[in-house]
Formats: sequence, structure tokens, C-alpha cells
Amino acid sequence: MNNDIPTLSDSNLAVVHYNTQTCIGGWPAMDDYYALMLVLNGSSICTVDNYCFKLNASNLYLLKHRKENLFEQTSHDFKCDIVLFKKNFLASTLLGEPLLHNFLGDNQEEPIISSLDKRGFHNIRSIFQRLDHEYRSKKLFHAQMLRLLFVELLIEAGRSSIYTPAPVLALPSRQQHLVQQYSALIDQYYLTDRTVQAYADRLFVSAKYLSEVVKEHTGQPALHLIHQRILREAKYWLHVSGMSIKEIAVKLNFDTGSHFSRFFKHISGINPTDYQRMAIF
Repeated sequence: MNNDIPTLSDSNLAVVHYNTQTCIGGWPAMDDYYALMLVLNGSSICTVDNYCFKLNASNLYLLKHRKENLFEQTSHDFKCDIVLFKKNFLASTLLGEPLLHNFLGDNQEEPIISSLDKRGFHNIRSIFQRLDHEYRSKKLFHAQMLRLLFVELLIEAGRSSIYTPAPVLALPSRQQHLVQQYSALIDQYYLTDRTVQAYADRLFVSAKYLSEVVKEHTGQPALHLIHQRILREAKYWLHVSGMSIKEIAVKLNFDTGSHFSRFFKHISGINPTDYQRMAIF
């Protein structure tokens, strides 16, 4: 599969390939989508709302995709195939809606964790690959074939999977809640607010206190979270848009292309031109 990340601006389904090299930390928010993830290699820790679970190779996961979802402790060799879809993608099919409801269950916010045997993993990966090929081919009856293949994927997942409930996290402490608020505000204001002080003001705490709490609960400096969110968005646009470095710099609210390039190199260890060239290949 190709290592590209879709914008999903005019699509109810997309097939993507994710690894730690192409898009560390995730992709931009697409809150009305579900993600069906087949882990091919490696591992990661995923936090979705009040659920926290490990992503393991040869397992299948279905979760509501939100910008607040966290992927942490991701191994260097982590790879997974993902189908991103809206619930209404199957609205026009006879079996689609009942089948999807059966797969999601009554609590559609709870992540679905399914372990697969060797045969089930092989069958589901084969359907993922056919979906990916059809998604990119744009041949005659393209939309109909995507729906048929997705229905086949859901049926095979239901036949091959052993369901495991997602572990529920304890309710967050006041400090944990502050870190969650800080992360949510970064997602909302990272294009304009680039200092810890700016977020501390929004949270009505001192910058010193916010920095201490974030460091204690994440192990990272508070400013690091801001920089990583900017870097994540920068990688996204370098990866999919074909925009120039200067255009991306403007989009991300840097005063010059040189300033953006220095920032990108300092945080990621590689200049944006080289990263963009690597992403193409």
C-alpha cells in the first residue's frame, strides 16, 4: 500500500497505510470517521476517551476517530493498514447498515478489539489490499465495488475475530484533566498560540504550574507538545499536498519559509525538502 494520508474532504471511505516514519503521532482531525485498523507489525499504546489498550500485530481494531485519540510508546517498526469510513458509507446497501450496527454493537463509542488467527489475518489483509487497489484505481463502478469489498471485510471480520473488551481507564485526576485540556487547546490554537504562557492564560493557571504538571504526567516539556502538533501538521501537508515549502510555511503561520525550515529541522532532525522527497518515494 502507498504511504499517503487522505484529506477525506469528499469521500466517505479511504484506505491508508500508517507507520511511525510517515506520520508520527497521527493525522489531522477527522472526528466523524471510524477507523478499522489491521496491525501488521510492531505495537503501540492507544488511548480513546476512557479506554486504553495496546495495539498488537495480527489484531484488528475498530475505533471512533477523534483528534484527542493518543498513540504513545509506538515501536519503531509499527505498521498498520487502516480503513477510514463514515457510517453512512453503507447507507445504500442492503446488508451494510445492519452489518455495521452488529459489528459496532450498542455502545458505538467503545473501541472494538479483535484477535485473529493466522488464517483470519491472511484473509482480512487480502481484503484490505483489494480495497486499497480499488480505492486508488477509480475504475468503472468504483463506488459500488468499494461498498461490496467493505461489506466483505466486515463479514470476514465478524467470522474470524475473537472479541476482547477495551480496558476502561480510571477517571482522570485534576492534574490529568489539566493535561487533557492543554492537549485539546493545542489542537485548537496551535496555528496562533506557540507559547506555554498563552495556553496557561486560557487555562487560568501559571505557566510554571502548567509546565510542571505536563512534565510530570507526560514526561515531556509542555512546549514539546506544541512543537509536536505543529510538526505533525507540517508532515501532513508535506506528505499529501504538493505545496511548496513557502506555501506550507504560510499555511502554518510562519513568517518565512526559512523560519519554517529551521523549525522543522530542529524538531525532526531532517529538513522539510528532504522529508517531502522521501514521502514521494
